[in-house]
Parts: sequence; C-alpha cells; structure tokens
Amino acid sequence: LRRCVETAEIILSGRDVPLVKTAALREQDYGVWAGKTYAEIARGWPELCEKRERDRVNSRPPGGESLGELRTRVIAQMEEIARTHYRGNVLVVTHGGPAFVFFSTVMAPDGAFRGNFTVANCAISIVAHTRFGWKLQMLNGASPLRGGY
Repeated sequence: LRRCVETAEIILSGRDVPLVKTAALREQDYGVWAGKTYAEIARGWPELCEKRERDRVNSRPPGGESLGELRTRVIAQMEEIARTHYRGNVLVVTHGGPAFVFFSTVMAPDGAFRGNFTVANCAISIVAHTRFGWKLQMLNGASPLRGGY
C-alpha cells in the first residue's frame, strides 16, 4: 500500500484533492509465500501449486487469500467508490493483483478470469460505472513513466 500512496501523492501534488486510503485495494495476501520466488514455492508446496494451476480462483497460499477472495474484496470496494462518487471522477491507484481482478471482472462479468491481458505498471486505465454496469474505456494507456503524456 505504501508504494500506491506515494504514487497517488505525486499525482495529486499541487491539487486540492483529498487522498483517501483503503486497505481493501491492497495487493493479494500471499501468506507464507510472500517474498518467495515461484521456484521456491514450487519446491516447498508442489501439491498446492498443482491445485492452484487447476483452480486459480479458489486455491489459496497457506495463511493467504485466494484470487476469488481478492476479487470479492476489490469489487466490493470499487462498487462502494462508484456509489459514493456517482457524479464525479475518481483516481484509484492500486497494485497489479487488484487491478487484474477488477479488469477481469469488468471484461467477463460471468466471473471467469481471463489471463489474456496484462496490467502494466504505472499505466492509465479508464473505466466508467453506468446504469448497465462497468465499462472499460481504456486499458494500459500511456504512462508518464514510459514517456507518455
């Protein structure tokens, strides 16, 4: 969350816009897997890695949360943001995992995760919440860190 707050502070610098922090948009909790490489995880938990390959949504690292739990947390927060700010624009700065589950849900409301896209670091994406639901307007637009804007 610290990196997201620092990024948001840079973006909002000089603007009269409040910064609201929420743990609901933090990165997925990887439990005991946090900080480990995939090779270390595969060696230490081979059966769980196989299960995760078969069921990405419901399997969870020991002491962590599943992708489905992450999605539930993120979507609930984004819906709350949409309800609270239904007449305005909102800047959301978050990590790759929460962004992935949110965009995946927007693109596939049936709940199926789509792994055929990437959420680029520091990219700008735009979504709108309409009476028909979420609409993705731009994914991975130009980033100031990649020479855009």
